[in-house]
Amino acid sequence: MSLTTGLQSPRTPLRRFLDRELSAGPRPLRESFRAQHQTDNLLLPGPGVGTEAGNVGTAIDQRLRLAFTAAAAAPVDLATEAGIDLTGGIGRGAGLRMRAVGNEFAARLAETVHRLDLDNRALSMDRAHDDEEDLARMLLAGAWYQVMARTSYGFTSTQLYLTALEDPAGLTLDRL
Repeated sequence: MSLTTGLQSPRTPLRRFLDRELSAGPRPLRESFRAQHQTDNLLLPGPGVGTEAGNVGTAIDQRLRLAFTAAAAAPVDLATEAGIDLTGGIGRGAGLRMRAVGNEFAARLAETVHRLDLDNRALSMDRAHDDEEDLARMLLAGAWYQVMARTSYGFTSTQLYLTALEDPAGLTLDRL
C-alpha cells in the first residue's frame, strides 16, 4: 500500500492516527510529544564545534540539486538570494561589501552552472577537478549566505562574516 493510498482510506491505521492526533491542530500533538520526551538538561555542542558541518551538508545538497535540475532550477536558490540581500543591512562597510560580493558570486555561480551543463546526462561524469573544486567552493559560500537568511546569530560564526568584519575592503569574490 502506498502512502497516498494509506492517507486516502479512512480505515488505515495511519489515517486513523492522523485524524485523532491532528483533529485539534498541531499544538496538542506537539505538547503530547514534548511531555513524553522530557529531558532534564539540554546537550549543547562543545567548544569549537561550529556550524561548518551543516554548511558543508547544505553545499552538498545544492550540488545534488544542480546535478538533477540545473536546467530547470535557478542556479542560485531563494535562501541564498535572501541572504545576499540581508547582508547589506549589517553595518555600513562590511554589510555592503558582503552584498556586493554576493551579487558577483550569484552571477559567477549562474555562469559556471550553465557552462558546466551539470544535468546533461550525455556528458561524461568526469569533470575537470578544478571545475568541481571551484563549484564546491562557490556552493559553500552560498551556504554561508543561506545561514544569514535563516539565522543572523549563526551567520556571525561563518568565515564570510568574520572575513568581512576583519577587512571589508579586502573581501573580494576571489577571496570568498
